[in-house]
Amino acid sequence: MNNLGALLKYFPAGTAEGEIGILDEVFVFSDELRRIMSPPDGSPYLLVGNKGSGKSALMLFLKSLLASQKVPALVINPSDIDTSAIGDSYSTGDMRRLFRRSLLSAISGTLAANQKGYTDDQLLILNNAVDAGRASPSDFFRLASFLSEIAKPLIKTDLAAAFPKLLKSTQSDVEDAIARVVGRSGFHVFLDDTDQVANPDKAGHLNRVWALILAVRDLAQTTPNLRFVVSLRSEVWNRLRNDSAGQRDQTDHFNSLVVPMYTSEEHVGRILDRRMALAAATTSKGFLSSYDPFFSTTDARAPKSHERRLWKDLVVVRSRERPRDAIQLVHKMASLAIEEGKEKIDEAIFHEVMPQFSETVSGQVAQEVERECPQAGEIIREFAFADYDEIGFTLTADAAKSSFKRILSRTGVTLFGRLLRQDSEDDLFDLWRLFYAIGFLSARVSDSTQQNGFAYLSPAHEPRLISKSRWNDMQKVLWEVHPAYRDYLIAKQVQRQRETGLAFKKPHRRNKR
Repeated sequence: MNNLGALLKYFPAGTAEGEIGILDEVFVFSDELRRIMSPPDGSPYLLVGNKGSGKSALMLFLKSLLASQKVPALVINPSDIDTSAIGDSYSTGDMRRLFRRSLLSAISGTLAANQKGYTDDQLLILNNAVDAGRASPSDFFRLASFLSEIAKPLIKTDLAAAFPKLLKSTQSDVEDAIARVVGRSGFHVFLDDTDQVANPDKAGHLNRVWALILAVRDLAQTTPNLRFVVSLRSEVWNRLRNDSAGQRDQTDHFNSLVVPMYTSEEHVGRILDRRMALAAATTSKGFLSSYDPFFSTTDARAPKSHERRLWKDLVVVRSRERPRDAIQLVHKMASLAIEEGKEKIDEAIFHEVMPQFSETVSGQVAQEVERECPQAGEIIREFAFADYDEIGFTLTADAAKSSFKRILSRTGVTLFGRLLRQDSEDDLFDLWRLFYAIGFLSARVSDSTQQNGFAYLSPAHEPRLISKSRWNDMQKVLWEVHPAYRDYLIAKQVQRQRETGLAFKKPHRRNKR
């Protein structure tokens, strides 16, 4: 096995669940862990973030951390929750009641599967509650009392002894987070991928997700020390807030309980550095950088670009600020290099991987907002032929406006169930706002305090930037297609040229993104 084989260990394909064996090595602290470590009495926390943002890894690490202190903690997945008794026509109240029973049964079944440490009476309580359909109210009452009784508090601990492989800075940050909640008893339940209890794209199924959240709150309120964290994809939470069906008005009651899973390029870079360092430690010594054992040069050029950039930067800017994207991109490059018999990843491998990778993430983001805008994929493809300026995939506000206007004139676009009108500026700005919110278009502004002289506005901090009333502000912004999607657009440009024989304006990629 060459060095790339060692790299694949720390950059595997798949999801966080497949990384349990290396999680205590690769985990990098994020502020969200500090907040979800101890949910308040009587309420769950909702951990909301994009697919691949690290929600599952955070839950799995926290479960492991709690287990190291003998604090009971479980991760419950949708497959553990019996939904067979829930019909499509059921009211939210009926589903809420059935989910309460199913959740308690799932908790009971998980505990009963590990029979160590329980008395015969306790095992009887667990086994009686396993079958939600047959268990009586008294069975669930006894189970709730039992869960409250076995809750334990967090204590101050020497994390270096419990997790010796953790990054030192992460050890320190986690110890600080523990110190803030020392003494609070809890039985912790982490519900991951919650939206999978339903088909959010099917009419009425959002009510299932909502009923589950309400059932979780019911159990937290009626069972002392039972502490829940529920993970949701951002687009599903946004649908719950905006969908007109069901009791959407109640989402306001949960706003203070939402923990947004914000990631940044800096955080993705730290994750990348940590995994590279771990992989490099398994190879021969003498390399100047942890990237050197795996890459043939210190830097490379992106497809169709003349600018050389460090490998870390090339990967990070294409991650969409999602750790999973960065891990998958390195995995794909290492796998292809091994397949082609190369000892290291080189620029040619990067150029070969990026078009397909870019197409994949373009399809993913279109799928994520398919219910809000079924034509999202077609709109993304249309941006291959926008009127870009000479410094990359960059548009002035006027050029971006013209692009959306052209798209509306060519394509029937539906947004949140409403057909957009070609002649409506309000509709145009609504569509623009969506593509800004999902990160397809980045808002770049001048900033003399930054090394490169510019910065990017975050949709989370500037959600109302795109509107007719702020047109003057919008004209001060350059609108860039995110780097993760550019190689897919380049492939579409090349395809169009082959099909028509017509030349198109090629963006020169000299900007830093």
